[in-house]
Amino acid sequence: MDTAEFAANYSRSSNDQLLCLWADRNALVPQAVMALNSEIQRRGLKKENAERIKKRFDTLAAREEKGPLSKQVATA
Repeated sequence: MDTAEFAANYSRSSNDQLLCLWADRNALVPQAVMALNSEIQRRGLKKENAERIKKRFDTLAAREEKGPLSKQVATA
C-alpha cells in the first residue's frame, strides 16, 4: 500500500479511530504514519489525546468481549 491509499483509508476514519492509530503508530509502516500524521493535522486533532482515547477504546472493547453485565453476573 502506498501513502495515497493510506490517506484515502484514513480520510474515512473517525477522529477517535485516527487517534487510536496514532497511539499505536510504532506498529505502522512509515507510509502509514506519514498519511496518518497528515490526516490528523488536516482535521486539527490533538495528538496528546491519543493515549486517553486509546485507553477508553480498549476498555470498551474489553467490556464488549465479556458480554452484557447481566450475563456476567448470572455466571458468577
